[in-house]
Amino acid sequence: LAPEHPFPAALEDVLAAYRELRARGHQDIVLAGDSAGGNLAAAATLALREAGESPRAAVLLSPWVDLAARGGTLVSNAPFDYAEPEDFVKWAGCYLGDASPDDPRASPLRADLSKLPPLFVVVGTAELLLDQVRAFVEAARATGTSVEFFEDPDMIHNGLAFAGMFERCRVVEQRVGAFLRKLG
Repeated sequence: LAPEHPFPAALEDVLAAYRELRARGHQDIVLAGDSAGGNLAAAATLALREAGESPRAAVLLSPWVDLAARGGTLVSNAPFDYAEPEDFVKWAGCYLGDASPDDPRASPLRADLSKLPPLFVVVGTAELLLDQVRAFVEAARATGTSVEFFEDPDMIHNGLAFAGMFERCRVVEQRVGAFLRKLG
């Protein structure tokens, strides 16, 4: 856990867990995560692609894909969301330690997004990370990566975390389930 174990420790742990599952015979692995976990799922998918070990797919729920971001919806959506722009700056510092937020392993938006497995990405239109998630999806699609993208109208950051409170979160759950079933 950061800051005791800063970047890239968490990424290395995800890669080690993935490889252990593969060593135990699990082949159709889908990486998934929300918020900072979405960052890790995206970064691990990129690292595994580079190693020739891509997962079957990745599910990214409100993924924090640009730790260097300081403006855009990080500021303009602040009145609607529960976090503050300064929180993301603080959290990035805790996670990164001495590493640069421009490192594509820490900010997947800054990576080569080609030749990725199928992605399912969801973002709330009222959340602080909206523009960086849109940019990530656009960049991935521009390389030919298959991306199923859902913008949850007026939802705040990581809306699915509130599934017990909002019946409308079932829509995202159903879309994730349909995406996974299509994988075969």
